[in-house]
Amino acid sequence: MDLISALNIAIHGSKLVSNIAEVTTEVQAHAKLKNYVHKVKLKANYRPIRQKLRRLPLSVREAVSKEVTKLLSQGIIERVEASEWVSPIVVVHKKDGSIRLCVDLREANKAIVPVCSRCPILKTCCYVLTAPLYSLY
Repeated sequence: MDLISALNIAIHGSKLVSNIAEVTTEVQAHAKLKNYVHKVKLKANYRPIRQKLRRLPLSVREAVSKEVTKLLSQGIIERVEASEWVSPIVVVHKKDGSIRLCVDLREANKAIVPVCSRCPILKTCCYVLTAPLYSLY
């Protein structure tokens, strides 16, 4: 099975048509890589950053507690006993009334060596996707 048929993509003239079913937001929100550990390279002589935690408004404390419990039970986040790095959470309200938990990592990001990689060129990507089709003619 080639990549085009694996992705359920059809080519009509110069137009790519994808028949991939919509992924629910529940699946997207909780998709994770298994057996993958990302290593972060820190700048030399950078001390761990402990930011002040921000108080949560009373109106969202229960919702935050439920969301944290849900994320813990699904293995998305894990409990840490102690850490030298502390960043505050940010609660974002969604249109449907639920909340999204984010972390303010602006200060912590200053200690990280950025990973630079080249972005693929769109023409190259299109060629790679359509190359197997041309070989059939």
